[in-house]
Amino acid sequence: MVKLLEARDLVLDYPGGVRALDSLSVDLAPGEIHAILGPNGSGKSSLLEALLGLHVLTSGECRILGKDPHKMGSRERARQICLVLQGLRPPEGMRVADLVLLGRHAHLPWIGGPGKEDRRIMRESLDLVDLSGLEDRRMGQLSGGERQRALLARALAQESPIILLDEPTSSLDPGHKLTLLAAMRRLVENEGRSLLWVTHDLNLASLYSDRLSLLHEGRCHAEGKPREVLIPEVLHRTYGGEFLFGSHWAAPVREERPWALPWLLD
Repeated sequence: MVKLLEARDLVLDYPGGVRALDSLSVDLAPGEIHAILGPNGSGKSSLLEALLGLHVLTSGECRILGKDPHKMGSRERARQICLVLQGLRPPEGMRVADLVLLGRHAHLPWIGGPGKEDRRIMRESLDLVDLSGLEDRRMGQLSGGERQRALLARALAQESPIILLDEPTSSLDPGHKLTLLAAMRRLVENEGRSLLWVTHDLNLASLYSDRLSLLHEGRCHAEGKPREVLIPEVLHRTYGGEFLFGSHWAAPVREERPWALPWLLD
């Protein structure tokens, strides 16, 4: 199968001798949703940044549609892959529409601004994240969850085949978590895009993802389908706690999927 993204044996060292990634490999196929799980400090965000070429690797290689991201121009890279990191704070006076239109930068001519097609894509992206009608709001007028969805809309407006998201549902209420992930599922299935997302929510990952990778200390402890990863011995070895396990019907993928909840003992 052709891979949109391939990373092999990634090693990433930060100053001071801190090893963030240790011989880590991951790939992403067209039409696939792949979730990255793991405890705090396990290398999840570092992996996303390395895949986009934001870090110089100690060793290993990454390919975006067969190309080294470090050898791609910024506009070319933005047309192929987009990333939404945690904690981004756009200027509070910026209009929502203008923020989302920033996602069209790589598609604009060198001279001239956004056109009708760019504005149509902007409105469609806002609709996907349930922010229709808020184009003229200022970012400072939005709730934390609305700001997060506006940043996601900017990424979607890039129309990149590869989407990288760092904990996209962390500030959303339960309803908007489900709405957003259902929209991403439709986008992947209908347009052949692919999503690699970081999350701490094991159950949302199981419900909406085709594959899971469970990281610990920069290494992959387990990789496979949800029913292959969300099992007692794997989660106990990675998180060190006890879990309650069960299964539920996952409507987005029309099959039984496992769930796991932390079980705190007295």
